[in-house]
Formats: sequence, structure tokens, C-alpha cells
Amino acid sequence: MKYTYKMKASQEAVYQALMREQLHYFQQFIPGLKKLRPRVEISKTLQTKQSKKPVQTTIKVSEIRQPDLYVQEADSANGYIVQTFNVVKTGDTSELVYSEDMYTTKGGAKRGYGLFTPLYKHSFNSACKKRGAYLDKVALDRFTADEKSNTDKNIKTKI
Repeated sequence: MKYTYKMKASQEAVYQALMREQLHYFQQFIPGLKKLRPRVEISKTLQTKQSKKPVQTTIKVSEIRQPDLYVQEADSANGYIVQTFNVVKTGDTSELVYSEDMYTTKGGAKRGYGLFTPLYKHSFNSACKKRGAYLDKVALDRFTADEKSNTDKNIKTKI
């Protein structure tokens, strides 16, 4: 499944906000963690998407490519989910493209959500919209001001 959210903030600001939020999430489980990098992983109990049963899950950072890509995998006895955040530059603003691909342990094949698809898609879109709006706000409030400050400093330095 995929969702695209049109951001007001720049690609750089959105990427910084995304990485800050992901780092804070991982720091709940690894308190001394200073920077995210591929292969950093945590273990926790999560609910499955369909049955809501608790399952032990390992969440691992798979790929980081500044300023546009963050990928993580959630692996459990039921299979794994690949979550991809792609920050696409669109002029002075950006788009956050979030995708989620689920693979089951049964044959390793990609599995659809079956009868739950319309209901899950609505829930998925709603959660993505909220997440996009939140990241855009963080990017605009915290990181866009930093970009402006750095630009102002560069202008003063050149004068």
C-alpha cells in the first residue's frame, strides 16, 4: 500500500523531521543511541494488523539515504513488513511517499489484506495523513527556521 502527502516544508526540513522522530522512537528502547544507521534494531511486542494479537517483533533500520529515503523492516513469526519513507523534492516544497509491503511466512509470498482491504486502506490512509501533517508541522516549526537562519548567516558572511 502507498500514500502520498503533499508537504509545505522543503525536502531537507521534512527529512530532518522524519529522522528526528525515528531516532526518538528507537531511543525509547536504546537510550544511548545518538544516530540511526542501517542494521540498528529493537525488539518489542506489537499487535498484528488483522487479528490484533500480540506478537514479538524486531524492527530494523534497513536503508538510509539522505536527503530522501528511510526504510525499516518489522519482522515477526507471522512474516515481515517493509516500511519506506521517500521524501521527494517538488520545487521549494516536497512530498512524503510512504509505502508498506507485507510478506507472510507462508511461502514467503506477498499477501493481500483480503476482505479487510477497503477497511484497512481507509485506516491506513487516515494514519498516513496524520503522520504527514505532523511531520510537516515539525519540519516547518523546527527545521525550516534552521534553514532560514543558516541562509541568513551565509548571506551575512558573503557581504
